[in-house]
Amino acid sequence: MCKAKDYTNRLLDIFEEIKCFNKQLAKELSKFDLMEQDVLHKIEGESFNTYQGYVLAKQIKDIRNERRDIKDERAAMQSLIDSTEAIKRRVEKANKNILNLESSL
Repeated sequence: MCKAKDYTNRLLDIFEEIKCFNKQLAKELSKFDLMEQDVLHKIEGESFNTYQGYVLAKQIKDIRNERRDIKDERAAMQSLIDSTEAIKRRVEKANKNILNLESSL
């Protein structure tokens, strides 16, 4: 395999890895949204004393902090995806041209 083809394949793999990681972050964000809803439903439906209220508030705080970290990471990843979309298309075109050159040899 020629080096150019190897490099374009590696770049395309990186673009795919970025896309997959962004999807994984979306799933994690959804998981934390569900966890937060579970705690809010407990608060809504149950009676609790001061200590239990503190524990529930702490759970929400911890969930929200984790969720914020994921949202920040996802925003950065989305910025990367948006910024590199044109580059990805050019690499795909280069890869296709390389494959055509190889097949014509």
